[in-house]
Amino acid sequence: MTNMKSRFIKIITIVLACVFFVAVAGCGKENGENSSITGSSSKPGVQTAGVKTTSKPVSASMSQSSAASGIATYADTTEVVVTTGANSETSEISESTEEIEANQDSGTGNNTGDVTVSPDEKVYDLKGREIKFCIATLTENPQNPFPSDTNKVYDTRYKLMKAAEEKFNCKFVFELLPGGIGAIHNLFQTSYMAGTLTYDAYRITRSKALMLYDKNGWILPLNEYIDISSDVVQRYKNYHAYGLFNTANLYAIWGCNVQIPYIIWYHTDMMNREGISLKEYLYTNTWNWNTFLDVAQKMTQDTNGDGVIDIWGLTTDSSQTIGRAFLYSNLATVVSREGEKYVYSLDDYKAMKPLQFLSDFYHTYKVITYKNGTTDFEKNLASMYIAGDWWLAVNKSKYPQSDITFIQLPNGPDNPGNASVLAYSALHEFFFPATLTDPEPVVKALTYWQILWDESKPYYCSDEEVFVSAARVRVYEDDIDRFINLFLSYTNIKDEYVDYFPPAITKVVTDVIYKVATQITATSSAIDACKPAVQDIIDAATAK
Repeated sequence: MTNMKSRFIKIITIVLACVFFVAVAGCGKENGENSSITGSSSKPGVQTAGVKTTSKPVSASMSQSSAASGIATYADTTEVVVTTGANSETSEISESTEEIEANQDSGTGNNTGDVTVSPDEKVYDLKGREIKFCIATLTENPQNPFPSDTNKVYDTRYKLMKAAEEKFNCKFVFELLPGGIGAIHNLFQTSYMAGTLTYDAYRITRSKALMLYDKNGWILPLNEYIDISSDVVQRYKNYHAYGLFNTANLYAIWGCNVQIPYIIWYHTDMMNREGISLKEYLYTNTWNWNTFLDVAQKMTQDTNGDGVIDIWGLTTDSSQTIGRAFLYSNLATVVSREGEKYVYSLDDYKAMKPLQFLSDFYHTYKVITYKNGTTDFEKNLASMYIAGDWWLAVNKSKYPQSDITFIQLPNGPDNPGNASVLAYSALHEFFFPATLTDPEPVVKALTYWQILWDESKPYYCSDEEVFVSAARVRVYEDDIDRFINLFLSYTNIKDEYVDYFPPAITKVVTDVIYKVATQITATSSAIDACKPAVQDIIDAATAK
């Protein structure tokens, strides 16, 4: 890790000035957003770690072992209950007040651990109040803070949460709502309109919160309760969740998610058998669309000579995944922002080349199957697999470390090499309803353990620890430096807004990506024909 440390001093100033987020994949689309060319496939979620559950009759199976319930359990000190809705009863879990002594990741970023109050700091006493969070059962990253011996971000968040409970005299309670993030959206919307909100904060995706909820005034801006101009907030300003209508409003603090939208996962053993080293292309600066296609052709094989492809050079889970991956490699987006207006942008010249390239992969060179190829990749019947950077995080148990690694998609001809499209609208964070009771102390209590890089606190993470912890979740240890260096290399960021208008991406997948890949329609014709309908979707969503 030494080489990476020396680079941080030179790079971090540039990186933090760039606009990294509009919101992802990763790390994580909502169920049903992806559709393959022959069907649909939703992205798998990681089972929530560090969660204890109560044995209520309506969810009795949740109290069984992790294999039966789908939720890993261990000796956590966070109170977590399972609920089927806002009116379900809660049951307290026995909690431990013992402080975790372990000091992860070389021990940097820790003060004494004592909670102190400066003479000028306002003191808040919530008198033992429970601050209730509604969280989903499926997530890439655990939503309730929990102790960790291996991840500094997770452990620091947990320690700061326990410190916040002491500092603000409160108790954080996390309730698991079965049905995932989509169920939380439905609960929040229906209960908000009915005036029956029972949670203080909801785990909501940016795509919902920063468009519809911001527009309707349903979520609480943090501006009045924390100093958003302070150095500690400004340090990661471009990572936080600001409104798309009320752009000055900060609604959620960045959760230290470092993601790359789409990358190529591949089997090193399969490549080695053919004498191919993808990393060598990187080292010699020859990794481009042509060499990518060449490798895919070499790895597409009819092993028994019967005229049927047995091993595919490339595969993916859906047409949306590969379509967006190819577009982003050439800095093409589906929806962009021009001033205060959101517009359909597939008619930009940068979109023509990657869509035609995609069509050639399917139809001309026949190096990718039209079906969902996830199973083929898992069975070593495909050598490369395009997915979000979250993919290995949920599949590490299936593969030995020596076999699976990654390489970035090669840059398209219109990409200068230091640029990327980032689409993080599917990231989910804690948002407060606008009707929150006692907003000032509650917001301060939450943000106390959300801002992990504040060196004045008893525990904190350095810049390096933030990036390393995020990378460690997504890749194997040997690939951490390369993953972070790739992320840091993107000093020119272009934003993708299509996920804030959910029907738009469905329309584009059906009427553009699918028809281009199968050569039903010429690329330019498909792009032009789709424009009026998508722009209507955008205009309807943004109308005040």
